[in-house]
Amino acid sequence: MSQHDFEIANQSFPATRADLNLALLAAVSNSSGADAPTTTYANQFWYETDTNTLYIRSEANDAWVVALKLDTALTSTNTELNKLTGATVSTAELNKLTGATASTAELNKLAGATLTTAELNQLATITRGSLLYGNASGATARLTKGAASTVLTSDGTDISWAATAGIPTAFGAVNTYAWCGRAANSTLLEGASVAGSLLKYAGSESTSAYNDNTAMQISGTSPSGTWKVMGNASHTGRYPATLVLRIS
Repeated sequence: MSQHDFEIANQSFPATRADLNLALLAAVSNSSGADAPTTTYANQFWYETDTNTLYIRSEANDAWVVALKLDTALTSTNTELNKLTGATVSTAELNKLTGATASTAELNKLAGATLTTAELNQLATITRGSLLYGNASGATARLTKGAASTVLTSDGTDISWAATAGIPTAFGAVNTYAWCGRAANSTLLEGASVAGSLLKYAGSESTSAYNDNTAMQISGTSPSGTWKVMGNASHTGRYPATLVLRIS
């Protein structure tokens, strides 16, 4: 640490040499010290040693302006920092960091990062609706937005966009409902799986539109496949009927 007023007074030669050496030491050390130099000059550097901050004196020589702040707690290596070489992130994009409140510990998450320039550049060219994901090589890749009404799906390995499955409307198809019964004294218990061969399509009918003389007709054909019982008819002395869902 050394500071000097950079004025060489008239003095003996040995004292002049010593004074010059002190001035040179102050110059090469950026007038480093915990306190600002007493004598200042426009565009002069001063390194504040207790805060690791480099200042430059204003052109009017009336204020110190921060030029650089060093954080000795950062552990990112040159190799890691060189990941930025060749990156195409713009100044406007980098300025998003202005005012960021990330701590040293958070910034040190970059230490050991293995992202390539190409992966970093995914952020520079990202488009509306796109997603970043890990591809088959384990590298960062971009999936552009899907077409209208598509949904994000996975085959257990990779993700992709796919058309939404339509609601089945074919009679007796998988994932359709039906009102079915059993033409025998039995039960249809909630949640049970029943073979279609044991069921018959059913419905209710009345002798007129305005009375309670309604009967359940279990006289249709037997559906195909396997059905899940969605209701409950547990009385064993009657012919049961309830809502069922075809599951296969």
